[in-house]
Amino acid sequence: MNELQKAAAILGKKGGESGTGEAKARSTKAARQAALTRWGGLDGKKKRFWEKVKKGGPDECWPWTAAKFRTGYGAVMLFGRNQCAHRVSFLFTFGHLDPEKQVCHKCDNPPCCNPNHLFEGTMADNVHDSMKKGRRVYLIGAENGNKKLDEASVLKIRKHVADGTATILNLAKEYGVHHTCIRMLIKRKTWRHI
Repeated sequence: MNELQKAAAILGKKGGESGTGEAKARSTKAARQAALTRWGGLDGKKKRFWEKVKKGGPDECWPWTAAKFRTGYGAVMLFGRNQCAHRVSFLFTFGHLDPEKQVCHKCDNPPCCNPNHLFEGTMADNVHDSMKKGRRVYLIGAENGNKKLDEASVLKIRKHVADGTATILNLAKEYGVHHTCIRMLIKRKTWRHI
């Protein structure tokens, strides 16, 4: 298997195929074969890819200048399917890409394709990275802008249920929340901090 076929096999595993059966397998194989020969092999694909990246210094972001997904990530048609440009950048630069892992940005800039800003990691790695940088903020209790209850209400609800002076359904109606909300705070699955 040559370098181009390996790249096609790696990127082809991401996202899965739609449809089933022999006809789908034949059409997918034909599309990949056509993609393998288009633009003069892997060197041509790399050249065409990097033409769509605005390169800067080694520490600067290199934004993808062509099509983008709604999420802001670069979109490139390669091997018969849309790929994220930063994943292709990682593959073309480092020569490997684990289809079970994500390619994460150190710079937190979705269109960036600078290989120095990319690292391979699990979904958990990506979440920890975003939390460490303060991009994922979990607001609990009264800090949460979507709350319908406050700490005092939660304490009253728990007291009524413990004393047996009110039912869960009556409390839900009184506070304007779903009965599941009341059950969750009683079981301390929500509002655990009080």
